[in-house]
Formats: sequence, structure tokens, C-alpha cells
Amino acid sequence: MLLNANSQNIPVVLILSKIDLASQEELEDFFNKFKKIFKEAISIFPISTETKTGLSELKQYINEKNPS
Repeated sequence: MLLNANSQNIPVVLILSKIDLASQEELEDFFNKFKKIFKEAISIFPISTETKTGLSELKQYINEKNPS
């Protein structure tokens, strides 16, 4: 289904929340495995509302895809 959406030019976004609970090593391992499977077909946004990590990047992506 994800690849079908991508083939129809529908942006596919994976938002990983609570990344402050994982170690940097765990995150890197996950991203490496995920990118091997999906290549560049999916945009990944790791975020943490606790530390405010990744929120500005996600907002920027949304604004670029949906300009007012």
C-alpha cells in the first residue's frame, strides 16, 4: 500500500514519535534497516515533543507540500 501511494505521487510520511526514549544507536539501526527496504520512497521524521527534536523539520515539510 505504501509503495502504491508513492507510485501515484501521494507523499508517504513516517513520523516516529518519542525518539527521546531510544538511544542514538537504536535509531540509526532502525533507519538503516528501513532505508534498505524502502529506499527514498518514504520521508521519515523522527520527532520528540519532550525535547522538541524534529518538529521544525516536520512543519517545514508540511508547509512545502501544502503551501497556503
